[in-house]
Amino acid sequence: MTACGLSIRVLTRTLLRSEKQWASRFCVGVTLAIAGVSWLRHRLWGWRLAVAIIAIQVLSNVVHILLGRAVEGLIGGIVAGALLFYLLRPTVHAAFKG
Repeated sequence: MTACGLSIRVLTRTLLRSEKQWASRFCVGVTLAIAGVSWLRHRLWGWRLAVAIIAIQVLSNVVHILLGRAVEGLIGGIVAGALLFYLLRPTVHAAFKG
């Protein structure tokens, strides 16, 4: 196999991998956009979706810490934890009960 053939093979694999990541990132972006719009309209299901998304982020940060990426996990955990704390306050939740 020539160097050109090898580089085309690597490029093809890289493009296919990034295409799969693009699709998943697009789905996450759409979900976040829906959560944001429903949040601005004070919909209860938007509040629930936002709480679920932030709770998943908190769990993700715990995994980062356990995998040895402590700085990344701690910074993300502090931010996500503060957001979750804010979302779960009774006054914020009451604003979405309508």
